Amino acid sequence: MVQHKPTALWSSSSSAIPINPCLSWPEPLPVTSSGAWSLFKNIKGGIAVNSLKPSQACRTLARQRGVFAIEMAFIMVFLCAIFLFVSDISMQLLQRVSLDRTSYTLVNVLKERRRFYANEEGVVRLSLSQTDHQQMAQIAQRMLGADANAFHLTTESLVGGRHQQYQSANNINCPVAILTPSSPLIPYNLDNEPLPMYQVTVCMQRESWFSRFFNSSSTQTLHSTSAIVGR
Repeated sequence: MVQHKPTALWSSSSSAIPINPCLSWPEPLPVTSSGAWSLFKNIKGGIAVNSLKPSQACRTLARQRGVFAIEMAFIMVFLCAIFLFVSDISMQLLQRVSLDRTSYTLVNVLKERRRFYANEEGVVRLSLSQTDHQQMAQIAQRMLGADANAFHLTTESLVGGRHQQYQSANNINCPVAILTPSSPLIPYNLDNEPLPMYQVTVCMQRESWFSRFFNSSSTQTLHSTSAIVGR
């Protein structure tokens, strides 16, 4: 019976490949040709590690790892800033769309004077009242899904040159473009008389994540205004 001896992966006559002590390979590579040694060259930005002493190679790789860590920190900060900016803009657009929908709905309710604001005798009340404003505030609260103190509502009417305005009683600073008889928005009928105009402005404050990230004012005020001719 002939016994075969296992063949060794490394021959005593083969030249050993100098492995850099800073590089961790799972197992020695069974390569003896000189061309395969190019796998160990030009590592980390074109430096031939095999041309350096072990201590020099370790220091070189350590410096390059430190530079990579610093660059990675700057990249992560930049990516976080972009993420916060995109998220903040998205939330701002969604909230602005909600305010636009609310103001447009409320002013369309106020303009229907003959349908909703006429008494039993058919007399139409064109001017606004405090009760009208409170009803619009309740509708806005349901549409926005927010507390009454979280938004500011302004309702206006301009009937026969007389301006009326009602506002919410809170501390939200809301910019309002007041209706005036000289406003270019006021239409006139065939008798050159101004038609009744109604305007609703809804304001809401929100917290800006992007502004807070850069230590600036984190409170923003969004507003939406809708105006329409009454009938």
